[in-house]
Amino acid sequence: NTSGSSTLSFPVVTDDRGQLNASVNYDVTDNFIVGIEGVNLTEERIDQYCVNQDALLCFVGLPDRRITIGASYRF
Repeated sequence: NTSGSSTLSFPVVTDDRGQLNASVNYDVTDNFIVGIEGVNLTEERIDQYCVNQDALLCFVGLPDRRITIGASYRF
């Protein structure tokens, strides 16, 4: 999976990556809903290599987890 170029104009290969996401919603009434959502709960990193998979590690991304709380009301 090539995904662009590094700062030195070499092809970049992004390593396989997975992340755990979860969400829960609760219908308080027929019209009022509350919920919570978590994205990247395991804080998986992003590894990119220059030229090919066995080459120099060019970039490591460390994305945070995100937790969102929300509510909605239907009229």
